[in-house]
Amino acid sequence: MSDSDQTIFSSLEVGAFKQALQLVKKKQKKFPNSSYYYALESYVLWSSGDITKAIAVAEDLASKIPSDPDTLRLLKEVYKSSGRDFNLLYENALRKYYNENLLESWFHSNIDDFDISGLQKAGMLYGKQNKREPKLLNAFTLLLASDLDRISPAHKRLFPMLGVKVMEALFPLGNAQEVFIYAKLAMSCRMYNETANVVSSFLAKESDLELQIILLESLLLAENWQGLFDTTKKHILSGLDDWNVWQKFVDSGLKLGLTETVAETIGGFKVSRNTLLATIYLNSTSGNDITDAIIAYSLHFIDKSSFFPDLKTYASSSRLDLIRVFSQVDSDDLQADNASSLIKLVNITKLKLLMGVKPPTFQDNITSFSKFSNLLDNKLDTDYFPADEFLLLGVQQLLSADTSLSTVIKCIIILENNVQIDKHEFHLRLWLIKLYSAINCYSLAKTHFDSLSTKFVQLDTLGHYLTERVSALNSNKSGADDLEHFCSVYYQAEVQTVHFIKDGFEKGSYNKIQGMIEFAARLNNSLSFLLSNIEKAKLARLLEKKNLLEQSLKHLNEKLPLLTRSDKINDVDCTISDNRDFNTLWDFGTQKVNDDIVQNEFIFGKHHSVKYAHIFSLKELIPSMNSEEIISQHLRQLCLLLDDADYLTELTEDELWSLKFLTSAIGYVLNHNNNSFKEAEKLVQNIPSQSESLLNWKFNHHHVVILDTFKAFKNFTLKHKTIKEVTLNCQLLLKTLKQRIDQLRERALSLPTRSRAETNALADEAEAWVNDSCKEQSFSTDAKKILNDIYESNSKALACLRTL
Repeated sequence: MSDSDQTIFSSLEVGAFKQALQLVKKKQKKFPNSSYYYALESYVLWSSGDITKAIAVAEDLASKIPSDPDTLRLLKEVYKSSGRDFNLLYENALRKYYNENLLESWFHSNIDDFDISGLQKAGMLYGKQNKREPKLLNAFTLLLASDLDRISPAHKRLFPMLGVKVMEALFPLGNAQEVFIYAKLAMSCRMYNETANVVSSFLAKESDLELQIILLESLLLAENWQGLFDTTKKHILSGLDDWNVWQKFVDSGLKLGLTETVAETIGGFKVSRNTLLATIYLNSTSGNDITDAIIAYSLHFIDKSSFFPDLKTYASSSRLDLIRVFSQVDSDDLQADNASSLIKLVNITKLKLLMGVKPPTFQDNITSFSKFSNLLDNKLDTDYFPADEFLLLGVQQLLSADTSLSTVIKCIIILENNVQIDKHEFHLRLWLIKLYSAINCYSLAKTHFDSLSTKFVQLDTLGHYLTERVSALNSNKSGADDLEHFCSVYYQAEVQTVHFIKDGFEKGSYNKIQGMIEFAARLNNSLSFLLSNIEKAKLARLLEKKNLLEQSLKHLNEKLPLLTRSDKINDVDCTISDNRDFNTLWDFGTQKVNDDIVQNEFIFGKHHSVKYAHIFSLKELIPSMNSEEIISQHLRQLCLLLDDADYLTELTEDELWSLKFLTSAIGYVLNHNNNSFKEAEKLVQNIPSQSESLLNWKFNHHHVVILDTFKAFKNFTLKHKTIKEVTLNCQLLLKTLKQRIDQLRERALSLPTRSRAETNALADEAEAWVNDSCKEQSFSTDAKKILNDIYESNSKALACLRTL
């Protein structure tokens, strides 16, 4: 890239779109026959928000069928932004100017975008080459595409059939990767017996774990019970103790009527977790009583953490006498304070909870925890401590009965004291993050989140606990930096996963590629990433950080076509993927038990879904657009969403007010409709009230939403000039909003004093409660110290409001 070309891209990065367009025009005059600079013109127009003109320039250039890879890469970006199929650009070019370098560029371009359909189309052209590796590539991309929802039923049948024919032409297959491709394609064609024959022949010469799994699956789907029975029994007799093998051995034996043989084989194997579970499974599947089998399992594993997850599926069985199982446990043993007794008590408590058998009271849970707290002295820092589950259950019980501020403070006191002595228990930390966020104490939530040392994918699954409303909870540079760090993980992941996928294709590691593409696509289309960019856009507008805002809007614009799809396609490469973990917070130890009591209403209200992302992507993009045609389209779409009751359930009162005001006010600027102005005027005179408590995330949220609404509308009116009457009316709307913001700023001066008074009042109540209900616990940190930390953190959150 020349220095002058780099200057164009540098201008785009800083938002100097007019300068960039002028430089492009100069290049076009200097190189009138270069398709690249016409593609660059379209890209600059698209970057500036002039989508209509960008598409017009792109389509005009595309009609001339350019074949330069750099030109096609720029056109692809514009096509993607408008939901157009950019693969047509490459298909047309290769049809007219076929060459292998262009084909490779197209194939790599689809890897960059994790576009499975595009890989298949490029793969078909590779298949025309008379070489083994391109043929394998063709067959494998047919396999990838055959799993797509968006292809027709005819293509779902056709793709694997074509792939099988390609692979059959390559017989004999030379290695495990080739057998893997054939087997997966043949399974898609329901050629189960053929799959089993080819795989078993290969396994007779060479061992491969993945092919072993495919063999068992093909025999099962072929209903070849004798083959499945013989294969699994052979594995068992060789000493393999694998649950998947045991389960299929039992299933096939029962199908063949060999119940006694199955039981004898299980009994003849060394006693293990899998053999004991196989006995339970055999009796359950046969319709027999499973009590004795579960008692036998309990004798070996009731003091192991695997006990509950292994048995919870059988707990509700009518063929189980759970009371008889519990009666086998020595009651004196449960009174001891050693690790074995602790795990037994935890497991029994879990099963009783699952069955609704008299759950322990809050006081019972506190007593149980205190009884075993001495074991913490001998625990390694990173070891799991089962007694923590009693505290987690106690917290859930408190919040199930009452989600008031007073109850939240009580839960924080319990968890904070325990996290001081069990520093690496992440369940406790996640609860504290959620609770501190709820009471407007972001800095304390951030401290606990940082202590989790989340890495890479964990940020995608757990990051939402901290970032869900960061624009309101930490509306300053620190909050922007936190979001930048969070989003940087996705940019790094994209580079790394693309590298691994390309490396997999080069090395022929086909069995790893499909999972890697799906993993990469889920990260690339992550809902958590999208919601974080929405938060980043809000914060960038509040802080007047233009570059940060442009970066966020670029991502929202790229993902908008996935949000606006009218079909119900669930393909991983073209749908927003919700990878967030909501279960861990509600785990009672290792498995969920009590998860539906509070979480639908818990603290922050409903979790933000794709519906919320759709509404706020439009809301953030509309003020930034230049084209009134595109703005009108987006505005109509947003109004339709706001008329849908299902979309409103995730919005706060402040957010709904803001969206209604912006749609009315912006609609007035565009259409000069007096009814729109009257609606906006009515809304600006009836702004929702602010939360009375400062220890409530909604307090900051209200202030931030009002200010964000003001800035979004003000920026829009500055960008879109209109007639004098409309301009004057808009100024009146802005003036009224500004008056409300000034009132909020005036009140913000007294917030530290109010926060101190509120926390002091809570401290006295909390201290009395601790002395009454938690006297068995020796708290290392008293209630007043924790409430003082809450005051300081709350003061930091409130200080953000004074600086906005």
